[in-house]
Amino acid sequence: MSDSQDASLDEDVVFPRVSESSPEFYYSEPRRRALECLLSAGPAAFHTQLSLEHWLHAVQALMVVSVLFSAVSFLLFLCQLYSLRRGGLFYITGMFQIFAGLTVFSASLIYSLHAPEILSDSSLPPAGHFGYCFVVAWLCVPALLFSGVLYIHLRKKE
Repeated sequence: MSDSQDASLDEDVVFPRVSESSPEFYYSEPRRRALECLLSAGPAAFHTQLSLEHWLHAVQALMVVSVLFSAVSFLLFLCQLYSLRRGGLFYITGMFQIFAGLTVFSASLIYSLHAPEILSDSSLPPAGHFGYCFVVAWLCVPALLFSGVLYIHLRKKE
C-alpha cells in the first residue's frame, strides 16, 4: 500500500490540493480516467482505457533500446578499431547498427498505426499532428540500416 493510501485511512490528514500545473496531477490522470471508465461503463471499458497506455510505453521502450544498440555499436566500433586485424570486417558493429534501425522502425510503425489511440489524450498534441521527432525517427531508419550495411562491408585498412 502506498504512503498516500496509508495516510488516507487517518481521518485527521488533510491532503494538499493538486493543480493542473503540478506533476502529480498528470501522473495520476490516466489512472483516474481508467477508474472513471470502470465505474461508469464496466470492466471492458476499464481494460480498454488501460491498454491505450501500453502502446506509448512500447514505443518509448523501443526507442530506448535503439539508443542502447547505437551506443553499444559505437563502443564496439572503437574496440574493434584497435583490436581487429588488418583486413577484418566490422560485423558486430554493423549488426548492432541494423538492430538499432529495426527497433526505431518498429517504434515508428507502432506509433503510426496506433496514433489515434495514443494522441487521444488531451495533454498531447491534437490528432493528426505527429511532430518533428516522428519525422526524424523515420529519417533515422534508413540511415541506421545503411550505416549497418556499410559497417558490415567496411574493412580495416591494411
